[in-house]
Amino acid sequence: MPQSLLSQITKNYTNIAKHKPGLAAIIPNATMYHYRIYGLKVAANIQQQQYISDLIRMIHHPLFHTSPLKICLQQLQTDAATNLSILVSDLVFTSMESKTTTAKVVKTLHAQGLSLHNNNTPWPIPLPKAGTTINPILKDLPTFTNLKRNLSKHGFYFIEQFTNHSHTCLLTWKQTHHSIKKIPRGVYLDGSQE
Repeated sequence: MPQSLLSQITKNYTNIAKHKPGLAAIIPNATMYHYRIYGLKVAANIQQQQYISDLIRMIHHPLFHTSPLKICLQQLQTDAATNLSILVSDLVFTSMESKTTTAKVVKTLHAQGLSLHNNNTPWPIPLPKAGTTINPILKDLPTFTNLKRNLSKHGFYFIEQFTNHSHTCLLTWKQTHHSIKKIPRGVYLDGSQE
């Protein structure tokens, strides 16, 4: 649900909870939400808890290997293009995948400081390459989804692909051909021509 709708729902049932026992309207909402006083929950938190609970339940279901969730998680893992599981590490998706419900649930999982380790059924399968993922650098940029899409299109997934063999200095765009196994031609990432 949109955040505005969740806020409206929370406001409505907070007002009902205040008026039903005859409480004054000037009682602060913090009193209503305090876990030792009234313990009301914010609708957005309830939704997040439900999504995370459903995700955990579906991952541990005996028929997980035949569920559509398995395909969705692998699609997100492939889109994240990292050698770390999307259920364990913070991630960056392209703009198309970041709008899916599954991606939002996984992001909520990480926002709550949670991670899922599934040792019995290792799924989704991350990239089988060694390296330091570029995702932590990209997620702080304003247009990270477009940049992630363009870098993935050219095969850039790891920080080591941008450095020389001893990892002491950054490469220029023309020097990156050894990392992506292509000779870059045409427009460079900075917009200049060859």
